[in-house]
Amino acid sequence: MDNQKSFDYKDRKYNVMPYDPAWQTRFTAEAETIRNIFGDDIRIEHIGSTSVPGMEGKPCIDVLVIPKDLEIVKAHIADMENAGYIYRGAFVRDDTLLFARMEDSSLKANVHFFPEGHSHILQMLMIRDYLRSHPDEVVGYSNLKKRLYEQHPNDYAKYRKEKDAYMAELIERAKIASQV
Repeated sequence: MDNQKSFDYKDRKYNVMPYDPAWQTRFTAEAETIRNIFGDDIRIEHIGSTSVPGMEGKPCIDVLVIPKDLEIVKAHIADMENAGYIYRGAFVRDDTLLFARMEDSSLKANVHFFPEGHSHILQMLMIRDYLRSHPDEVVGYSNLKKRLYEQHPNDYAKYRKEKDAYMAELIERAKIASQV
């Protein structure tokens, strides 16, 4: 089945495209699927480039789900798989869980489960909110992603490595702005 193909960086297809207002609709659909599985005992946030109006990016919807603890998530792995997600385990960080939705080797959605109180939650929301309120940063970051995609259209690992270096600087700017 195509959904079972790995989305490791080596063979990962990707593209960078202009902001699409339909990304919000896709997030809402993903959130509804997740809410139908977990009920109201979780918090769901839209993160990543698709959550920032005007931001260019990969058309992969990033969803942050905040349960009380990861045992709740582990009890629903089969339900998530039945809903079309691939269970990736602690793919991002040891104390988190990841599910992905794939279509034809293209990543359509990442669902990140970070338990309540996880230190990285605030950083993800801070970056999103910073970008939403700083249109100049959106333009600069979008331009970087377009340039990197033009340079590395068939090498997601190189694209990601250079983008991550920029993200480290962006995080610092967002931290400074959030302290003002």
